[in-house]
Amino acid sequence: MSKYTLSVFLFLLLIFVGRFIQEKAMKKLNQEQKASLVSLFSKDRLFQFGFIILALVIFYALHNVESIPSQPLFYGFVSTMIVAQLIFSWLAIQKLQKNHFPQEFIKSFVGVSVLRFISVVGILILITSL
Repeated sequence: MSKYTLSVFLFLLLIFVGRFIQEKAMKKLNQEQKASLVSLFSKDRLFQFGFIILALVIFYALHNVESIPSQPLFYGFVSTMIVAQLIFSWLAIQKLQKNHFPQEFIKSFVGVSVLRFISVVGILILITSL
C-alpha cells in the first residue's frame, strides 16, 4: 500500500470515527438543544468559510506572483489553516459552554475536534513526505 493510499485511508477512518462520536453525542441532546445548535453556529460557518476562501485567494495570488518560494508558501498556508482550525474549535467550545450545553456533549465535541485536527495534520505529513 502506498503512502498516499494509506494517508487517505487513515484520514477517512478518522473522519468516520469522529462522525460516529458526534452522532452518538447528538442523541444525548434534547430537541431544543439540537435546534439551537443550528442557530448558534450558522454565522460562524459563514465566517469560517469566508476566512478559508480569503486564505486560498491570498495563497494563490502569492503563488502566481512567485514572490515567495512554493514550499515556504505552502507551509505558511497549512500553518495558517491549522491555527485557524484550533481557534475556530476553541471558540466553538467556549460558545457551547456559554450556552450551557451538557458537559458530556462538550467533551465529545472536543474529542471530535482533536480527531479532525489529527486527521488533517496526519494527511499533510504523509502527503508532504511522499
